[in-house]
Amino acid sequence: MNRILTWFPSIAPLIRRFAAASPRERTLIGISAYLLIAIFLYYVILDPAIGFRDEKLRAQAAASNGLSWMVANQAEARQRGNTSAPVRNESKLTVISSSAELQSVTIKRMQPGEDRINIELTGQEYAAVIRWLIALETDHGLTLIDIRLDKSAEGVVDGRLTLR
Repeated sequence: MNRILTWFPSIAPLIRRFAAASPRERTLIGISAYLLIAIFLYYVILDPAIGFRDEKLRAQAAASNGLSWMVANQAEARQRGNTSAPVRNESKLTVISSSAELQSVTIKRMQPGEDRINIELTGQEYAAVIRWLIALETDHGLTLIDIRLDKSAEGVVDGRLTLR
């Protein structure tokens, strides 16, 4: 007890008052202290943990519903994906450069090979490059064979790509 008083000398009057109280009052003070501690622990630890759990359960249910919908509509999506024929008969180089312009990606160099096209990018925004690559694969049917992206600044990359 003396050690507590040396650490917290301001509680000495409270300890004297507690010692002077009747046994019934000591019991009530003890019960009140436990209740206050329990309420504090509920609002600081238990309630946020329960809220976090509920939020994660809702997110899991939403993801499960989305997956169920995707599985149920898988055949229709494949059918729609296979029926899309190119509207124009454009060369791959034209498709790549026009798609890059749409995504605000500047191509430094494009070198066609036998069945591949090598592309070099410098100082491009990472998100724009990723959007462009996704558009090339999904909209134009080009396949990404090799990719090397190097970070040159925050959110900016230099890269070398190989497409087929």
